[in-house]
Amino acid sequence: MLEAALDGGLAGSVRWAVAPDEHHGSAAHFAQHVTIRKAALRRWMPLARPFFHLNHAVAMRAGRRGLAHR
Repeated sequence: MLEAALDGGLAGSVRWAVAPDEHHGSAAHFAQHVTIRKAALRRWMPLARPFFHLNHAVAMRAGRRGLAHR
C-alpha cells in the first residue's frame, strides 16, 4: 500500500493498494479523496470538472496500458 497526503490548492489523500487477483495475478486499486482549498479553483470547478475527469481518465488508461505491457 502506498499513501500520500496532499496539501496546497488541493488537500486530501491518495492511496494505491495492490492485492492478489485470482484471474489476473494482481490488481491495483486507486482511491483519492480531495477538497479544493483555493477560492479561484472552487469558482471554476463547475466548468473545469469535465476536463479534470478527462485528464484523470487519460492518465489511468496510460497507466493501465503501461502495466499491461510489462
